[in-house]
Amino acid sequence: MALADHPEREAKALAAATGIICPSAHAAAELRTKHGQQDIVIATPGADKADPAKGSQPPHIVAVAALLPNKSQTLLVEALSQIRDEPWTAALIGSNDADPRYAAEVRDAVEHHALQNRISVT
Repeated sequence: MALADHPEREAKALAAATGIICPSAHAAAELRTKHGQQDIVIATPGADKADPAKGSQPPHIVAVAALLPNKSQTLLVEALSQIRDEPWTAALIGSNDADPRYAAEVRDAVEHHALQNRISVT
């Protein structure tokens, strides 16, 4: 039962309350109009915007997906091999079970580019 559908019960509940919190100015205005309540606190849902994350140093790249050809982890390994002069590490995290042959190709690509110390495949 919504109290708003029973104004007399809503009025009793508000009178018994030690404080009233509304999620919006609109809801507070509605209570003020219906019941004359003035001591209402508005607490808008949500949170203050956080400062942008600084990220890890050096960057740590995480790719979470099953090891499958359409996810192109071998392409990612190839791309990372082109920036080996930059500081970074990477983790390829995903199931080997869906396509064991492709999962082996991903591991082979990491080894082929000698990136075992920078890319983990789990």
